[in-house]
Amino acid sequence: SIAMGTLGAWLARRGTVLLVVAIGLLLPALALLQYRWTGELTQLEQLRARNNLSAAAQQFSTQFDAMLAGIYTAFHDRFAGEDAADAHAPLPVLPGGVRHEELARQVLVVERRPDGTLAVHEMDADGRAGRTLTPPDWLDARVLDQTLLDDVPALVVRRTSAPQNRWVVVVLDLDRIVNDVLPALLAG
Repeated sequence: SIAMGTLGAWLARRGTVLLVVAIGLLLPALALLQYRWTGELTQLEQLRARNNLSAAAQQFSTQFDAMLAGIYTAFHDRFAGEDAADAHAPLPVLPGGVRHEELARQVLVVERRPDGTLAVHEMDADGRAGRTLTPPDWLDARVLDQTLLDDVPALVVRRTSAPQNRWVVVVLDLDRIVNDVLPALLAG
């Protein structure tokens, strides 16, 4: 009975020692697995965040391009087109409650005279002729071949009917765009 008790005690101690050794080997392995899984989860979260940011940037870019296209369309329909067939459906109000026409700081109607010089007339938002201006330094026949003028910034709206000697230049109101429209686009 003493031998059995000693054998049982020895087995119990040996089992405890084996259990401690097994736990000692398993804990670092589990810690290593947890570290790898945490790293993989972090990478997946970063990938998801990058994809979300990319999608949001693409959506913002699309909305901003649509805003510029809407400004072009609004002023084309109002000033540059001659036929009723050129008119488009009414444009929706932009985020921030702004109409496309309200994003113009200045509207210029530019005509090329027979001698090649430019005549410039400032127009009000309703299309009524205002004062005659000396062409600004940035305005020449070369820029009238573009649609978007980055340096000014402005949009050049072309007539749809011939002859191509009249343009509408819409100088954008950057303060209004930055303060009213962009925050609403970004919030979306």
